[in-house]
Amino acid sequence: MPEEKVLFLGDCLYANLYADEWNYTAEQIFKLVQRLEAYEADRVFLSHHDAPLTKEEFLSFLQLLKRTASLTKKHKGREAAIMKEMEEDVQRELSEEERETITFFVNGYTESK
Repeated sequence: MPEEKVLFLGDCLYANLYADEWNYTAEQIFKLVQRLEAYEADRVFLSHHDAPLTKEEFLSFLQLLKRTASLTKKHKGREAAIMKEMEEDVQRELSEEERETITFFVNGYTESK
């Protein structure tokens, strides 16, 4: 609803739940995030959240996805290395959501040709 600056995303930002292991892939996330960043939304609705995300929360989540995708490629899917660098970046212990996001990217990692 552009006139209301509201974006309904359904399940599109959730990990692939139909795979053997829930996962994200860096290539798909980069494409999706690029498209989503083009929308001017003040409120974003996801299927399984109790309340809409604010613009700041939404952009923060997109940043988490991009950063984790980049680190997954950089560290070739090595979970411990990804977690270590991300903790150094944020200078704190990672949240459950951050750790889960890393795991989903590691599950979806495949060596690029």
